[in-house]
Amino acid sequence: MPLERGGEQVTSERASLSDLVFSRLSGAIIDGTLAEGEVIRDAEVAGWLGVSRTPVREAIARLSLLGLVESEPSRYTRVTRISDELVAQTLEFTGYQASLAVRLAVMRMSDEEAGEAVVLIDAMILASDRDDPDGLYTASRSFVGYVTARSGNAVFAAMIREAGLVMERNLRSTRPLLGDQAERGEWYRQFREAICERDADYAEYCFRRIHHLTPGERR
Repeated sequence: MPLERGGEQVTSERASLSDLVFSRLSGAIIDGTLAEGEVIRDAEVAGWLGVSRTPVREAIARLSLLGLVESEPSRYTRVTRISDELVAQTLEFTGYQASLAVRLAVMRMSDEEAGEAVVLIDAMILASDRDDPDGLYTASRSFVGYVTARSGNAVFAAMIREAGLVMERNLRSTRPLLGDQAERGEWYRQFREAICERDADYAEYCFRRIHHLTPGERR
């Protein structure tokens, strides 16, 4: 397990140790320090972070629920592998959840916040028009994070923060542009107009069309 020995130990008076261990391990999985198929040994992690095995096991159980690790009792715990099917499922999940974030935010954010959202959409349009997958990925992440934070629903925002770890890890090597440039650009521009007009229904509809998801009925 390629984790540095003698790393900074986990100490906190407020946050639980298992949360902090979870943060360290999930970060190592996302950035590739812990590679796909890498075996995680709780004793090694406990020694690395200076904690007992209990918070390590709690963190690993949480990682398992998110699908970032897989375990066979009394045999192994290892980082899961990213398959083409997993990438496709993650893209679908991300698109549907982000479209819901769009709907909630458009209904609830202030005019000033809507203006900031339009600025972020303009960055997405620019990257799309340039056929710049890295730029579009970065701009899209910024936009989705922005509207999620303004969804007005703490439960939804917390769920997306947790799932965001899975999205980031599973999509770290994927930069899809999704469709023809001209068609994609037209939907982005209609999406922008819907945000400006504070039309939550059509904004959600456009966002799903951009991501090639079943858009449902246009209201």
